[in-house]
Amino acid sequence: MSHVCKVELQIKDLAALEAACRAVGLELVRGQKTYRWYGDLNPGANRAYRRSETDGHCDHAIRIPGADGEEHEIGVARTASGAYELRWDPMGRIVEMVGGSDARKLRQEYSSAVASKWYKQHGYRVSRSVKADGRIVLNASK
Repeated sequence: MSHVCKVELQIKDLAALEAACRAVGLELVRGQKTYRWYGDLNPGANRAYRRSETDGHCDHAIRIPGADGEEHEIGVARTASGAYELRWDPMGRIVEMVGGSDARKLRQEYSSAVASKWYKQHGYRVSRSVKADGRIVLNASK
């Protein structure tokens, strides 16, 4: 059964999210108000799978560049706190691109982009390396 879930990541910097998306081969589409998920890709099943009025609605969306309209997307929705959360139906090619159902790669790239930006704003030079297990390591020096 398909469902929409939230990724445990609080987004406060859309520019960092955009950089994270590029790093994993995706694109952030600012201002896109809906995202594709199972209920939208299979309209006959829409009623059966919709769990909430927010399913499929967002403020921005993440998609696979050049996708033919048959791929799932990730919704970027503003929360009451003013930050954003990621909503998605973890199916299709996008799951592998973001690093699994917990979006590990995308979360890691976002965190790396936020940290790099902070260090650079405070006068540090930042270099980055990726370990064999996929972990990102940032080195900052003045």
